[in-house]
Amino acid sequence: SGNFAQGVSISSCPPADVSFNHVDSNLIGTDVSGMLALGNRHDGVYIGEAAHDNFIRHNVISANDTDGVSIVGYVDAHVQWYTHSNHVVGNLIGLAADGNTPLPNGRHGVCIGMYGSIWLLGFAPSNDVSINHIAYNGGNGVVVWEHPLNQNNADKNRISSNSMYANRRLGIDLDDNGISINDPGDLDA
Repeated sequence: SGNFAQGVSISSCPPADVSFNHVDSNLIGTDVSGMLALGNRHDGVYIGEAAHDNFIRHNVISANDTDGVSIVGYVDAHVQWYTHSNHVVGNLIGLAADGNTPLPNGRHGVCIGMYGSIWLLGFAPSNDVSINHIAYNGGNGVVVWEHPLNQNNADKNRISSNSMYANRRLGIDLDDNGISINDPGDLDA
């Protein structure tokens, strides 16, 4: 905690086979008691640059300046790196270690496809966000953003069995643009 950038970073640039890492039972963004803020200057946990099959579980991830957990791929004019099949399971995100006291992250609890407020990269499909308590964060509980380059680079993300409440915005926001109205089945995409 208290780092200049992320608390934990699982990535490789250029991308390599960064996989099967386990971040388990840590205090990320709090002091040693888990009750007081000692946030990292950016994300609590960052997973990017084609990292896959990593496990973030049973942690307290709170009081970080931007997102609790950020899962993001990479895209530019020449490459697309998919960050996929990562698991964020059983964490307290935006809460202190007691599971009740608010210790919000500055932006979203879990952010898929975005790194902070300016790096909109997408390319993060098939990740799992399950059985977490996500509360009191400055943005959404979970946000999923897809890069407009194609219509499947952030598909098949599973958001299941979480307890999300008291986040400043929505519990789940697709595309980070507020409420998405159901499409009545017309001919557009």
